[in-house]
Amino acid sequence: MSAPALVAVEAVSKKYCRDLEKSLRYGLHDIGRALVGGGADPGSLRDGEFWALSQVSLELGAGECLGVIGPNGAGKSTLLKLIQGRLHPDRGRIVVRGKLAAISELGIGFNPILSGRENIFHNAALLGLARDETRGLLDQIIEFSELEEFIDAPVFTYSSGMRARLGYAVAAHLDPDALLIDEVLTVGDLAFRRKCVQHMQRFLARGKAVLLVSHEMYSVQTLCTRAIYLERGEVVFAGASTEAVNLYLKARRGLAPRPPAARADGPPQAADAAVAGEPAGDLAAGASAAAEPKGERRGPSAREPVLITGVAIEALDPGAPAGRPAGAEVRSGEAARVLVRYHAHEKRDRLFWAFRIATADLLVQITSGILPAESFPGSRLVAGEGTLSCVIPRLTLTAGTYAMRVVLAEADGTLLAMFGFEDAPLYFHVASGASAVDNMHEMSGDLVTLAVEGDA
Repeated sequence: MSAPALVAVEAVSKKYCRDLEKSLRYGLHDIGRALVGGGADPGSLRDGEFWALSQVSLELGAGECLGVIGPNGAGKSTLLKLIQGRLHPDRGRIVVRGKLAAISELGIGFNPILSGRENIFHNAALLGLARDETRGLLDQIIEFSELEEFIDAPVFTYSSGMRARLGYAVAAHLDPDALLIDEVLTVGDLAFRRKCVQHMQRFLARGKAVLLVSHEMYSVQTLCTRAIYLERGEVVFAGASTEAVNLYLKARRGLAPRPPAARADGPPQAADAAVAGEPAGDLAAGASAAAEPKGERRGPSAREPVLITGVAIEALDPGAPAGRPAGAEVRSGEAARVLVRYHAHEKRDRLFWAFRIATADLLVQITSGILPAESFPGSRLVAGEGTLSCVIPRLTLTAGTYAMRVVLAEADGTLLAMFGFEDAPLYFHVASGASAVDNMHEMSGDLVTLAVEGDA
């Protein structure tokens, strides 16, 4: 039988009010009703209220690092405050077994008038440590924080990085059962962040637990085995950290669906897909449309002896005979085929053609596929309707949306037709796997990948 979770959040919802005056009035009303045994329905919303968290569930077990990711306003900090007991849920329940210590990049809990040394005693007391016990740990805490020179200065003179150092040093030496970390790994210098990561790894090896809230995706997928992705207070995904990071990065680039805005009739039920560890929504939606020929055009005229009627890019199944298409979704690192459909007045035996790939805004030209007549003798036009095609053995574009334009010309360079220059280009989407390497390419903003091998 497995040990019970150190932290269990069960279908928790929390509402806030956007209007300060109404918030104060509702608060006083609720306190009064609670004192006489009544109170407003916690599942209903009054004028101006909204769900900051809706039906959120998670478990944090011993020896586990669980990531919580999402954009600003997704409900991450609210979730941490609920777990700490600083807020009370309107629905659901939270079970905490053992001692928690919370660390924030803002150093919440510090008295700005007190010195760093005095705040160590103050924070330790809040976490249940006696003054004599804190005194025995004082030198270790100060040494870990690397603030010896400033430890007797008022905390209001500290930078956010210095406050984060002090907060982490205090929490790390109080030996809690679980650490709740909010964005600490995004502040401070690299050496101190490395020290924090090394401490977390030792902490986890001792059977302790970490709940890590961060916008720093590399830390999440490196330290966490699991993660939950929040949007507008709802769980979009719960599962492997690399998959959660991949989905989050795609959403930031507009490539993944987001949940609908919070409803005013009560907290919506969490999606079954999120509970099962699957993304809510089909990330491949629209990929098949991208692979279809681009729009119909009129036939060629005397002025336009050749007309490009459509352009497409499709995935290939390398295991299928003759490179049979595997479907519309084009994936980074896999084979793809480019198709150019045309209508020509007459047959042309020697043809030069090329496709150009750019960013979706057309501001950055990424690469070109050039097929000269002498190297591709099969590049010829037939009279009437026809199709030109070529194979990209390994598509090195990273995940994202791109634009493709096409040029057809005679072998001597005489221009025959263009596509996507004076009209809309083909927009297509490249998907990627949910791996740590793919995620790092997205975090770096890379447009292409390089095939590299180790030098023995």
